Amino acid sequence: MRKLFYVARFEFVRHIKRRGFLFAVFGLPGILVGVAVLVALFFGGNAS
Repeated sequence: MRKLFYVARFEFVRHIKRRGFLFAVFGLPGILVGVAVLVALFFGGNAS
C-alpha cells in the first residue's frame, strides 16, 4: 500500500512538472477520483 502511495506521489510530481502548476491544480479533482477508484479496486480485489 505504501509503495502505491509513493508511485502515485511520484506520478503527481512528474505531472506537475510536465503540465504546469495551474493545470495540476485544476486536474487535482480528477486525479483524486482516479486514485480513489484504484484504491477501491485494489482493496476489492484483495477482499475477494
